[in-house]
Amino acid sequence: MNNITKELLPLILQDKDAWDRKTNLPNLRWIYKQLQMGKELVFYDRVYWLRFKRMMSLIKAWNIFPCEDWEQIIIGHNIELLSWSLTDTDTQELVLSRFEIYIEPIWNSDDWAYEEPTTEEIISLEIHAPFDQQMRLL
Repeated sequence: MNNITKELLPLILQDKDAWDRKTNLPNLRWIYKQLQMGKELVFYDRVYWLRFKRMMSLIKAWNIFPCEDWEQIIIGHNIELLSWSLTDTDTQELVLSRFEIYIEPIWNSDDWAYEEPTTEEIISLEIHAPFDQQMRLL
């Protein structure tokens, strides 16, 4: 497992929906969906938005688009960053398309690879469903 999966999986497994109530085994479909969403949020907050903010600051400082107007916007998901943005949507789209070329290899790297841990890997973490103790008492 890569580091991001190792980081997110224990958090996801603490949710009662991560476990089948009848078998007390991992609900893999739900876990995989949460891993994918979590990976995207973490990627955007740790990589994408920080680099986007830096890029936009440099473009503005270097006056690459001298005739364009700028505004400050708040970006981020779980973090809030104040960043510059071009007010002209066509120019902003051009910048974003070039930024995607730069950010795509990072997203596709092994560090951010999408993984589907097996039931055995999940159980080996020894994180049990929150309702586990309640079920045993019944």
